[in-house]
Parts: sequence; C-alpha cells; structure tokens
Amino acid sequence: MSITTSILTNSFDNFVVGENNRHSFNVCVKVATEFNPKFNPLIIDGDAGLGKTPLLRSIMNTISGLNPEARIVSTTGEDFASDFIESCHSPSKSSMA
Repeated sequence: MSITTSILTNSFDNFVVGENNRHSFNVCVKVATEFNPKFNPLIIDGDAGLGKTPLLRSIMNTISGLNPEARIVSTTGEDFASDFIESCHSPSKSSMA
C-alpha cells in the first residue's frame, strides 16, 4: 500500500470545522490522542463533503506521529467486508489480525 501526499497532509490543524461536523471532529481528536477503548469501534457516517475521509486520515496521521510503531490499516468498506468473510471461512481465523 502506498501513502500519497494528500493522505499525509490531512491533520486536525487544517481540518475545516463547521456546525455539521464539529461533534465528529471532537470525537476523532479524542480517538487519535486518548487511545480510549470506549471509542472502539469508531463509525463515521454522513453526507458527502462533510469531511469523513479527512477525519479518518487525520486520526491515522496523529496516531502515526505519536506512535511510529503503530500498525494502521486503511481500507474500503467493501475490501474489509470481503476480507472479513474470507477470514470466517479460513481454517486459521487469524488472517484479520
């Protein structure tokens, strides 16, 4: 997997916070900085253009900066579902770890 420059430039510092995404922004900052299990899993849903992808990339970049050894996977919902279903049918259930 290659990381493009656009992914690396996403941060909470340059995220445009508005009335429609303020709550999501605040939760994402907590997820990235507090490592609190109560936020796991984090599900972000909303209309197009509200910043879901930049928020997720900001989480990824913040965690990577705080913990360079962190293992972070970024995938599409479709690929995740496919991998999950495949792992359920696998004799070794560890393929999603």
